[in-house]
Amino acid sequence: MSKQAIAHVAVASESVAIGAREQAASANTARVAAEELNIAAGQIAGGAVSQANAVADVTQSVRDLDSRIGGLVEQATSFVDAAQTVSRETASAVEAVGETTLAIMASYDESVATQAAMAVLSERSVAVSAVLSAMQLHNTCNRARNSSSTQLPASLQQPTNSHAPQRKSRPRQSSSPRNSIAYRT
Repeated sequence: MSKQAIAHVAVASESVAIGAREQAASANTARVAAEELNIAAGQIAGGAVSQANAVADVTQSVRDLDSRIGGLVEQATSFVDAAQTVSRETASAVEAVGETTLAIMASYDESVATQAAMAVLSERSVAVSAVLSAMQLHNTCNRARNSSSTQLPASLQQPTNSHAPQRKSRPRQSSSPRNSIAYRT
């Protein structure tokens, strides 16, 4: 071969060697880039897992919040029902207090009327007692007069008038309402 061919082969070999070196450098750069891409993909995957876990935690928190809100709604419903029951019972109690007040007032009125009736009855009892005492005294006097063996004390004896007919004495009735036996209505 000739020198010229050898020079060509040498230049071509050198060119292939330069190309191989450039390809090796490019392959090395691609390998580093691929490693960096792999690291970045791992970080993205780790971030995605963290985000997925965070989303799952948020979802669970929302479910818990939902459950608590449902419990609050049930409690609020119970409170409303209890408030309505208390309101009805309070109205019933107010009505009962009003009825009791009316009954006490009526009882007081009856008590006052009964007290007045008892006062009248007491007055009448005193009057009846006075009448009965007077009748008993009259009967005692009549028995004493009719009895020959019993002598009346001088204070109970009536003066006798032989010319006037004797009549039975009657107790004097006072015009006072206290001694009156007439019933009041």
